[in-house]
Amino acid sequence: VKSESDSLRSAYLLEKNDSIKTEKQFRYIGSLLRNDKNFAAAEKELLAIRNSKSQLKFSTTDPWLYFYDALLLYYNTQYIPSIILLEKARLSIRRADESPGILDCAAKVYNLTGLNYSNINDWENAQTNYQNAINAYEKVNDSAGISFIYVNMAYIFIDYQDWLNAAVSLQKSLQYMGTGINSRQAMTFSTLADVYSKTGNEKEAAFF
Repeated sequence: VKSESDSLRSAYLLEKNDSIKTEKQFRYIGSLLRNDKNFAAAEKELLAIRNSKSQLKFSTTDPWLYFYDALLLYYNTQYIPSIILLEKARLSIRRADESPGILDCAAKVYNLTGLNYSNINDWENAQTNYQNAINAYEKVNDSAGISFIYVNMAYIFIDYQDWLNAAVSLQKSLQYMGTGINSRQAMTFSTLADVYSKTGNEKEAAFF
């Protein structure tokens, strides 16, 4: 059975349209980083994009390159260098048209910036960037993306034991998550129950 990364690799290698091929290659790089933690292979793919003049003509390429370079640094716990690269990504985004692809990139850039700031305990900048990510996802009606960011925001409040705001963020995440139980939804319910128990609201905790 093919892994997700193998399937994404096959899809981008078979693609004939240069623009779509680049998009699929970035999805493959994302899978290499998030699912496989295969940093060497991801770096090789990023270098291949840089060396391909046909792919670099697209305005969306530069922001995504900066984003995945920053994600690579994030996974290697290099949070400050990652933040610096993400600022370059934001500058590239400002120079590009506000297309759905660019807005998706912007949301991911803001989310990753928030994660970086969370890891260096800069809660204020983390919250600001998470809110910017939500704003970008709202423009493209990406409910799954919004739901994901609210979970990340909740963990900021959990870290400094602001249980009320943590509960609010988790409730908002569930509102955007839609119907049907999946592993992420189950984990969010579990976290919300734990948060309610911290507030002494045993009735709500038992419900979840």
